[in-house]
Amino acid sequence: MSRHCVVLTCDRAYLKPAWFIAWQLSQRPGADADVVVCSGEDLGPKGPTVTTHRQISVPEFIRHLPTNERLREFAYWRVPAIEQLAHEYERVLYLDTDVFINGSALASLLTIDMKSHALAAVLDVHQTVRPGRRVAEFSALGLPHGSYFNSGVLLIDSKAWLAQGAYQRMMDLCDRHGHVLHRHDQSLLNLAFKDDWLELSPVWNWQYSYRNAFLTEWVSPQLIHFSGVRKPWHPPSGTIPRRYRERYADFLRSLGEPVGDVAQVDEAPELAQQGKALLKCLWYFRAWSRYLSRFDTALTTVSHRRA
Repeated sequence: MSRHCVVLTCDRAYLKPAWFIAWQLSQRPGADADVVVCSGEDLGPKGPTVTTHRQISVPEFIRHLPTNERLREFAYWRVPAIEQLAHEYERVLYLDTDVFINGSALASLLTIDMKSHALAAVLDVHQTVRPGRRVAEFSALGLPHGSYFNSGVLLIDSKAWLAQGAYQRMMDLCDRHGHVLHRHDQSLLNLAFKDDWLELSPVWNWQYSYRNAFLTEWVSPQLIHFSGVRKPWHPPSGTIPRRYRERYADFLRSLGEPVGDVAQVDEAPELAQQGKALLKCLWYFRAWSRYLSRFDTALTTVSHRRA
């Protein structure tokens, strides 16, 4: 069994952003991990710096789960992809295709002590400042309140994942409760691992938004997750700092492709927009400080385990 892999799942429309992550990883050596792009579609020849493209079989139960215009069936593909790769790698790190590699300490994450948990993740941004925020999926099933993680970055201990029958657990959940998966794969994973997951520092999945935009540089995240509608490969909007778009433009140049308006030198964001972001940061500053103080270092973890 090989040691580590980084897995991305996408359809053909998101293939280039997946390659962008692989390219970023190649610029920061030391992680010693294969990069595997999985899809329910035939993605064709693999891109530069990608170890392999792999077409996975999409199980029938996924085809009947809730989707929307933005999060279609491919959002669930990470589940069978992780299951397949868990048989080949000791650790599997799943990344959404809108994650930006901002640091160089990924090797430390891949070898972290997972305390016999199968899954490690970062608290969802909504609970970082409002830990008592109710979770719709839990309430719908009459479950008590609990911590809820974001599924954009997932670290999997393969031995524990397989031993605990995680995949079968999720299949059973879909069969019984597919109608409550309001947030798609994230709902499914949180129901499957409720009160049984390892919480990572937010530096490993910094969910960028106007609530924390002014904190980002001070926190120095390892992985920045642009989980909103705007992405670094979109034209300028004033909501994502230019350095992220310039990095994507560098990637396009490495492929010999035109940059277009991705790296366009845009005017300063509107003052009203920045004022709103600043006020939100100030409003939530005490809550952010309380949350961040739980993590002494980037490798501090919090175990959520059933009694």
